[in-house]
Amino acid sequence: ALALKGLGSSRAKAAPAPKAGATIDRTLAWVWRWSDDGDPVAIRDRLAQLQMAAMVKTNDGTSWMSRWDRSQGAMSGPPQVREIADYFEAAGVPFHAWGVTRGTDPTGEAQIAAEVLASGARSFTFDLEPPEGNSYWHGSPDSAARLGEELRKIAPKAYLAVTPDPRPWRVAMVPLTEFAGFSNEIMPQTYWRIFDSPSNHRRLNQSGFATSEVNPRNILHISNLVLQKYGRTLRPIGQADASREEWLWFLQEAHALGMAAPSFWRFRTAEPGMWQAFEELRAQQEAESQAKTQAQAQPPAQAPAQTQARQATQVPNDPN
Repeated sequence: ALALKGLGSSRAKAAPAPKAGATIDRTLAWVWRWSDDGDPVAIRDRLAQLQMAAMVKTNDGTSWMSRWDRSQGAMSGPPQVREIADYFEAAGVPFHAWGVTRGTDPTGEAQIAAEVLASGARSFTFDLEPPEGNSYWHGSPDSAARLGEELRKIAPKAYLAVTPDPRPWRVAMVPLTEFAGFSNEIMPQTYWRIFDSPSNHRRLNQSGFATSEVNPRNILHISNLVLQKYGRTLRPIGQADASREEWLWFLQEAHALGMAAPSFWRFRTAEPGMWQAFEELRAQQEAESQAKTQAQAQPPAQAPAQTQARQATQVPNDPN
């Protein structure tokens, strides 16, 4: 169970979301690299079957993924991004891209994101996490703002998102205010199994959340309370290696909170139960859509014959 002890009075003033062209309208399947998540053909076919979209990593900072991924089709630059984007889109699978942001070369990062967008990606998402050794964010709030300014100059209508770790002490370690300022969405990494540990329980309690566990429901409520002040659409990323029951709970709770359709990290680690939950959700949505269409096609109900006859013979009272 989760009890809230208060979040303090600090509130960031939300800036209006930038206007954008393309949007995200399907469940996103996150892909790290082909050498780990699998062959692009198999990934595309599975996502096409379930009417999902691909969220593929293209870069880490200013380096293309081919630096670490030696498989065929590894992201090596704009031509390869275009080839993969066209391949997925040809099967009706929307292609989106993401990359780790480091902040040490904001102009270079803005340029590579713009190149990815110009090469067919419908959106670009920045993975914004506190530093771990030489990885992840090593910049400043100023470099984050500069990155956004440079990218918006090149691609003013691009659909951009940022994905942070929503645990309060982790949010405090990155310039999320600056990233939210130029992003259309925030995608919290809501990994309930990973976060369900005594050390996290203790830190959450210290941060104002009285809880003895982390589960699919309360991680969404924590994320909502921590991130709602930024005034952006929240699209949670769930943990793919979880059961059908956990995922149904997660999907239902996200919907109840008014969040955008959840995505999952990541393709290779997805358990059968997760796929089953999405298949059940899709079947339910199709049934509801069909029922709505049928209801709209029905002619308006007719009044009973006796009522119609009475209405036909009635005349107004003579006021004289």
